[in-house]
Formats: sequence, C-alpha cells, structure tokens
Amino acid sequence: MIYRLAFILLLVVSGKLIADDTKLNKAPVIIADKKQATITVFYPETGAKITQPALFGKVKSNLLDMNVYDYPNKTNYITPSGSFPLKKIYSWRLNDDMMIYINGKNAVGAIHPLWMGNPDQKRIERLRSPTPDDNRITGGCINVDADFFYHTLNTLPDGTLLIILPE
Repeated sequence: MIYRLAFILLLVVSGKLIADDTKLNKAPVIIADKKQATITVFYPETGAKITQPALFGKVKSNLLDMNVYDYPNKTNYITPSGSFPLKKIYSWRLNDDMMIYINGKNAVGAIHPLWMGNPDQKRIERLRSPTPDDNRITGGCINVDADFFYHTLNTLPDGTLLIILPE
C-alpha cells in the first residue's frame, strides 16, 4: 500500500514536470490503473481528462520476464507496470490498429480495441460491468472500447507516455 501511494505521488509530481517541460510541450499522458480497471488520458494543457474502463492481463504481476516473453507463441498474461512510450502500428494478427508500448528495443504489450476472438470470455460484459473484479482476462494487452480507441487514443501522437500503475 505504501509503495502504491509513493508511486502515485511520484506520478503527480511527474505530471507537473511533464506539463512544464518545453521539450514535451504539454503532451497528453495515459494512466492505466490495473486495480481500478481504468485507463485515463490526461491533457496537461487544459487539465481535461477522459477515463474509460479497460481489460488487463489475467495474471496479477508488475514485472514482465523478457526471457519467458520472448519464446514464440508464449503468452504470459501479465500487463507490466511502468512508464512506456507508445507507437502506433497495424497488427496483421488483429487485422486492426493498435498502440504498442516499448521498453528499450522490446515491445512489451499493446493497447487495442476489444478483442472478440473468444466469445466464452465475455469481454464486452466484463468491460461494461460496474466492478473491476472481472476485468483481468487478456494475454497481457490492454483492451478498450473501440470508440474510445479510435476517437481518443489513436489520435495521440507516437511517443505519448503510458504510465501503468503497479498492483
């Protein structure tokens, strides 16, 4: 609990620094909260924010073991914590746009519209439920409503900072 509070205080300070940094020039910031199952886009220039529900990796962990992650066809079900720049790409697997988050040279995950490949997972119902308790279902990616993805997230520039809060 103390670690989480310290991290959130750091984010508040970092948000202020980001808003004042002339190099970043008031760039928007995305904050993903795994505990609350939400994703928020914060616009420092205006103080506006948009929050929506999101689905996260089914395994509760903050760390991603790249030795396991790099195996072909291996899914780790972890949405790692940390801050990551985003890059827009087109995914042939999803046949859709997505935003990958990067750690060094490695893509460690993605934000994309709700994946509907397995109806038994009831992802639409999970996304719409009032509780965050059932929003842990993905292979590690962050899934969001398609309208939110295309009208909000996909309009942000490459390099937008994604901050994923720890468990």
